[in-house]
Amino acid sequence: IKLTRAICDLGQPGYSALADAYTESYYMTDCGGYSEFKMSRGREMEPRLWGVYSLVEPSRGERILDVGCGRGELAFALAAAGAQVEGVDYSEDAIAVAKKTFGGKCGNLRYTHADIFKMEHLDSFDKIVMADVVEHIEQEVLEKIFEKIAGSLNPNGCLIIHTAPNRDYYEITYPEIREQARRLGCWKPRNPRSYYEQLMHINEQTPAGLEKTLRKYFRQVRVWTGSVREMDAEKTAEESRRDMEIFAVACQEASLLEGSIRKFTARPEWDSCRVELEAADITVPAGEGGYTTAVTVRNLGSESFSFRRKYPINLAYHILDREGDMLLFDGERTFIYDEIKPGMEREMQMRLRLPPGLDPSKEYICRLTLVAEGCFWFDREGGNKADVRLRFQ
Repeated sequence: IKLTRAICDLGQPGYSALADAYTESYYMTDCGGYSEFKMSRGREMEPRLWGVYSLVEPSRGERILDVGCGRGELAFALAAAGAQVEGVDYSEDAIAVAKKTFGGKCGNLRYTHADIFKMEHLDSFDKIVMADVVEHIEQEVLEKIFEKIAGSLNPNGCLIIHTAPNRDYYEITYPEIREQARRLGCWKPRNPRSYYEQLMHINEQTPAGLEKTLRKYFRQVRVWTGSVREMDAEKTAEESRRDMEIFAVACQEASLLEGSIRKFTARPEWDSCRVELEAADITVPAGEGGYTTAVTVRNLGSESFSFRRKYPINLAYHILDREGDMLLFDGERTFIYDEIKPGMEREMQMRLRLPPGLDPSKEYICRLTLVAEGCFWFDREGGNKADVRLRFQ
């Protein structure tokens, strides 16, 4: 009923007039990531939110504001990393879902029914996040929000943005794809947006347009398209318009932005990588192709371990026979979603997939190690590994 009223009564609505359209039904049946949210009870996030999480890089004690927090899963993940997090949304239903799902699970997390346009004391926050929010706010109000954030955010703070779709994709690239499909005898709709997107996306952005707006209020701005790992990519306008997603980081200090780019995109150095791995011997039921085992990862070096970098670092393994001959070198990866910083340790559930042809009557060696994708294996000079016995029941 609320949604029908919003559609019927509004011409070209502003964001405040659409508040009643953001219902529990929308968040649980249409809003991006709803299936992951329902299946995991809010513990898992879809890739777009993991990308934002990576850019925020939450640290213990930091104060973070998640604007337009929706169901609250990003705010919960940031708080689980130790940050002091406030999730705000002007939808009462969104906050109700968030509180019902996460209420009381983190003492450093709170959800507030509020409008960012009317909030005060933004200077207390180190980072402000707007994940898939700007496309829901008309341009005039959005600029006032950016101005407010820029004028009150902690001097060493930054604003992190994700928005989709890239309007250039829908206005330039999609018609080309649609025409190619027509020539092949296939049909694609003129407007590929969903029902809710047509109602709620009142200010879809282009990379150039978003950057121009941000530069009015922030001295340092980085806007890019594609994946979060392409932060340092220098794409042409033609290349960018083929990407659906837009990311942005805005702040006032050049050193802050440069440091963020450098950390996120730098190649890891092998000399800085030291790890201690611990796991029990593995017994696999005969005939099973996959298995999971607990592995404790201790970071003894000065390089952070994370899947969420341009050059990801992942947990992996080799399979050897008892004589030390390699049977499988490139074992399946287990992504390090939650960063393991120097001095930290984390227990992970490592996925193990055995190569075909192993003799169930024999015993093997599973060599645990880490790999910096595209760069090096941690055990290349004999250290940074743990050998455990692998046998079949």
